[in-house]
Amino acid sequence: MVVSERNRLTRKSNTQERLCVMDSQCECNFISKDNGFTGVEFLLPNEIDTGVRQTCILCHRRTVQTLFYDLLYAGRPFKGVIQRFGNICSKVGEYSNDVMLICPIGGPVQCMPLPSVSHQRNRYTVVTQGIPLV
Repeated sequence: MVVSERNRLTRKSNTQERLCVMDSQCECNFISKDNGFTGVEFLLPNEIDTGVRQTCILCHRRTVQTLFYDLLYAGRPFKGVIQRFGNICSKVGEYSNDVMLICPIGGPVQCMPLPSVSHQRNRYTVVTQGIPLV
């Protein structure tokens, strides 16, 4: 099973991959009530595997979005960076600005220096590929 947006975002793991650290609370379990699964942890191509499990891409987006709104609207202080990576936007073939979280001028840019895709469960669908549903 694959959670799909424009392309493959996350999927059910194979035997060599680790599951999202969120386990049963992984966002992939909540996209479709009939086809829930725990996603694969997301590592960047140049990221060194430290042996510590990471979140899948959907759980990362949810976490960044929660922290983003906590910083901007709840005034919760945060020392550090709230994201592991950013996303390219406003370029052909990339994300549109209207689906991005972008730190506003005067906002805590040091906590979120790069744009990040916002997370909304209704933007995703579960797609089965070569897996018979029982």
